[in-house]
Amino acid sequence: MEITKPNINDFNEIHSIFEEVHNLHQQNRPDLFKTKSHFTKEEFQNILNDSNQIFLVIKNKHIEGFIHATINNKSSNNTIHYKNLFISSFGIKKEYQNTGLGSKLIQELKKIAINQKCDNIILNVWSFNDSAIAFYLKHGFKEQRKIMEIKL
Repeated sequence: MEITKPNINDFNEIHSIFEEVHNLHQQNRPDLFKTKSHFTKEEFQNILNDSNQIFLVIKNKHIEGFIHATINNKSSNNTIHYKNLFISSFGIKKEYQNTGLGSKLIQELKKIAINQKCDNIILNVWSFNDSAIAFYLKHGFKEQRKIMEIKL
């Protein structure tokens, strides 16, 4: 097993995992998510070319999971300057979940964030995704804020 950066030839395998994650979101929030994801090979190539994008895959013979994050420098009139690593997408193939692969990807991402002198790692997780919430809590993530809605 190795953790490595993907190349454009990995798109189809990564896309199939991305679809699994998208389907979970679509099943739980069909009012927000389209029935099919529209993550394209061109978008993937743009991510691979962007130095602020971190994309890692974990593979044995095939890709078993991935994590995608973006380095952001933030400041406003009301906040101090800080640098975060934002996890925008994370997926482990269903048959490899609960085997430690996700933990290995998070550990590797933490090393990168420290090396890049990031102040924190942040992410969004849907409130229906109890298993993901438990996973993130296990890895030291704490709730930072809540986004609330009224459905009209």
